[in-house]
Amino acid sequence: PLLARKWVIGFSDATALLTAVEAAGGHAIHGPMVAHDLVREAEGAGFRHLLDLTAGRGWSVPIPTIFHPGQATGPMRGGCLTVLASLLGTPAAPVFDGSIALLEDHHEAPQRRVDRLLIQLRQSGALDGVRGLVFGAMDGCGSPAELRETILDCLGDLEVPIGFGAAVGHGSSNLAVPLGATAQLSLSADTGGRLIGREDGSVG
Repeated sequence: PLLARKWVIGFSDATALLTAVEAAGGHAIHGPMVAHDLVREAEGAGFRHLLDLTAGRGWSVPIPTIFHPGQATGPMRGGCLTVLASLLGTPAAPVFDGSIALLEDHHEAPQRRVDRLLIQLRQSGALDGVRGLVFGAMDGCGSPAELRETILDCLGDLEVPIGFGAAVGHGSSNLAVPLGATAQLSLSADTGGRLIGREDGSVG
């Protein structure tokens, strides 16, 4: 059962640890910090979402804004954009080949900082072969219009589904996403956007 696993859960600076744990075959969840977020929101939606995920009851994350429609399936990888960029050139550098990338951050305004980080990931080759991209709300990183322009300028030619505004990471809500677990990204102008995990919670 999933509850028998030893999960490492966190976000923001913990992205470095999560990336290393997932790469080593461990069980990492990008989600609320136990000492801060879960204590504050013990009865909230984020906590219930985490309990459902770890109990194997399935999970999904709504994606309110669609930059590029499409469908993609693959293991989840990612975390805080600033931390991921800082890992490039190290043994823990992120590799998104065949994966759906989850990217989030906050207070990286003006948006040219986001531009620099995305270009760094792109030119390093880390995003080669990525199957889809899911961005968090990116609070404090520029206006939605500015971020849309920046993201599409940097990544639009990848021709993969791109969603924006997911309630993950920094922000008022932080829905948990298991790294390494297979998920389906569905972005449609007709039905909306959603990231859906495999109900059995299996990884790979």
